[in-house]
Amino acid sequence: MNRKKIVTMCIFLLFVLIMTTSSSAIKINPLENFMSTQKYQTLATHNNLTFIVKTDKEEYKLREPVQISLQLTNTGNENITITTPDARTYDFIVLNSLWHKRYQLSDGKGFAQVITETTIPAGKTIYYNETWNQKGTRFTFMPLILRHQVRAGYYRIIGLIPQMDFEEMIATTIICIVR
Repeated sequence: MNRKKIVTMCIFLLFVLIMTTSSSAIKINPLENFMSTQKYQTLATHNNLTFIVKTDKEEYKLREPVQISLQLTNTGNENITITTPDARTYDFIVLNSLWHKRYQLSDGKGFAQVITETTIPAGKTIYYNETWNQKGTRFTFMPLILRHQVRAGYYRIIGLIPQMDFEEMIATTIICIVR
């Protein structure tokens, strides 16, 4: 597949992303900061919380680490406390262009079964940074997880914050992996 076809496919997938990402509890606005000069990101808001998932760039070569940043910003004047049902305070999932899950950060990990509270001070941002090494899940038989190098193509990265008191906060972004 040549580069022009890849770019055309990417634009189509972005259109699909814009048309399909909505929720009654979460307003997703992918046009906000849609393609800044260095970052590729989408934005979700809930009350005074802004949730951004972004990568350090739009396009990666095979086997190149993908830097993912999950950012929660309290835009209000009062502290906000997020309560999660276990010690997993965030997660991200990688889907291929056919919507098949290729990776989930929390797969194969155990989390303490305790209610966890994270407080975000007014006007402040907390960051969760991860590196995905482009390894996808081929086979899972707990506790064994076999991983393999994903293929070139488009991938949707879904960042989420599990919640107890309302629906999970979700924001997404799309990246392209080329040969």
